[in-house]
Amino acid sequence: MRTNFIIFSVTIVCFLSIQSCINEDKIIFYDEFDETVTLQSTSIRQIGNNTLPLNIDVYKDYLILCDTRDENSFSVYKLPDYDFLGKFGKPKDKNGLNSPIFWNQIYEEKGSIFLSAYQMNLKKFTTFDLHKALANNVQAKKIEYAFMPPEIGDAVNIVKLNKGEFIGAGLSSPGEFFVYKHDQDELLWKDFIIDFDENFSEKLKELGLYQEYKRGIIKAKPDKSRFVKVYNFAPIIRVFDKNANVIFTLKSKNIEKPTITTDNFSFDNMAFFNNVYTTDNYFYVVNQNCKLNDVINNDCNSIEVFCFDWDGNPIKRFKLNQSIGILSPLAIDEINKNIYIVSPRDSISNIHKLSFN
Repeated sequence: MRTNFIIFSVTIVCFLSIQSCINEDKIIFYDEFDETVTLQSTSIRQIGNNTLPLNIDVYKDYLILCDTRDENSFSVYKLPDYDFLGKFGKPKDKNGLNSPIFWNQIYEEKGSIFLSAYQMNLKKFTTFDLHKALANNVQAKKIEYAFMPPEIGDAVNIVKLNKGEFIGAGLSSPGEFFVYKHDQDELLWKDFIIDFDENFSEKLKELGLYQEYKRGIIKAKPDKSRFVKVYNFAPIIRVFDKNANVIFTLKSKNIEKPTITTDNFSFDNMAFFNNVYTTDNYFYVVNQNCKLNDVINNDCNSIEVFCFDWDGNPIKRFKLNQSIGILSPLAIDEINKNIYIVSPRDSISNIHKLSFN
């Protein structure tokens, strides 16, 4: 009996040790990229300067712009020549969109292309058939929608992981992000993850700055098996599995941790990673590499885009020659080797491309 108890106890200890190793946050420190490329932007004259989208995306040979100031929220162009295909999403339509937020959530199923948008004022997540929307088939274009619970507050960065399951975060999130199971009407906020040293974390708690510090953007891998979160005010990148568990954290050896010196973040605080774009093989992170005040004034002239694979290996660093508009609209066309950005200062066209090899 005693022998069995000892064996059982040892087994439990080993199991707990293994679980501890599995659950431990793996930190990957990156230093240099395999390649650094400096890119020059050119305005896309075919699109013109009458649009200033908050969000842009590329799917195969489609370039999609989401401009909430336009009479139609969405404009679609055919790549590589930027042929205009049409617009859709009038807010006044019965099935229209009112101030949608669009986070590269496009997928294909049985020959049809679907895209999703979130309407903050209605707390409504809607999925459309792209081709039917362009054909103005109002009755058929809306295929699915889900209402978010009011408890998510001002969260606008909402991503659909699986059928009926959503994740998201906002400006004043009470946790790292939320997980909402729509079918069961279950909402869970994930606890904030502690970063850097204990003193730094305690200072954040003391000043009540976790919400500001953790502000960031979430994007999912196209197959929804993983998602990545980047942070505006922290030089860290986190990759999670589909169950919202941390797989690893990326930290640069060359970027120092942010400083907390007042009871709030000031415009002199550094702005780090404020957007990310995902593909099947890589995720691309926008590093503003400047102060918050410069971001607001569109005056960040040393912006970089970091490319990692989904195992956290640094692949390539792109250096951009100009600022990107607020929210850093960014799309990567891996087929034609172009990065698309929004430049708010160009009199010819606000939509720019930067070609890479």
